[in-house]
This record gives sequence, structure tokens and C-alpha cells, in this order.
Amino acid sequence: LITLLLLAAGAPLLTIAHFFWNHFFRKDNLTYFCQILPLLSTACTISMCFDFSEQFDASESIVLIPLPTRSMLLMISAHDSIAMYLAIEPQSLCFYVIAASKRKSEFSTEAGSKYLILGAFSSGILLFG
Repeated sequence: LITLLLLAAGAPLLTIAHFFWNHFFRKDNLTYFCQILPLLSTACTISMCFDFSEQFDASESIVLIPLPTRSMLLMISAHDSIAMYLAIEPQSLCFYVIAASKRKSEFSTEAGSKYLILGAFSSGILLFG
């Protein structure tokens, strides 16, 4: 009964979809609705980062936030597995930068380079099988 009520409440969200970028991505009311959460969480994260960046002199952390957010929005609207891969890859590039963000630490630069190499191998294996 609860499932039927939830389906009935969400029925207006399932309307005709509009495809773009050669049917890689899809936009309909459900994707617009689901994209609200990443946008709100990004706005909250950026508002919390202003205090952090002033305290630790790390203003580049605010610049790194919109790239994974764009990737999340593309993942929500992905209609194809290649589109899902294209949405995930920029997000991982941002994580490589975050792993190597401590410039004075040898461990951080080593972690960033290892993460980049591991990501390159995993992307190659994922793409080429």
C-alpha cells in the first residue's frame, strides 16, 4: 500500500523525456527533481568552505567543488553507459588533485601520483575490457 502511494505521488514526475547530445543524456521532470539534492549540497558545502579557506589559506578547495557537482548532475541524467563513464571521469580527476593538495608533504604528492596512475589503468581496463 505504501509503495502504491509513493508511486502515485511520483507519477507526475515521469513525463516525456527530452534527449540531448545524441541520446547520451536525458532530461525529464524526474532528473530535474533528482538534481536538486546535489545542487543544494554543493551550495551548503561552498558556504562552509569559506570559513575553512580563510582559516587554513586554502582557497583552491572552493574551485574544486563545481567539477564533481557537474559530474553528479550528468550522472543523474545519463542514459547510456558511455555517458555514465564520461560523467564519472571528471569527478575522478578532481579527486587526483585533492589527493595531492598538500604541496609540502611527500606523502601527498606520492598519493596523488599513485592515484593518477591507478586511475589511468582502471580507465583503460574499463574502456578496453
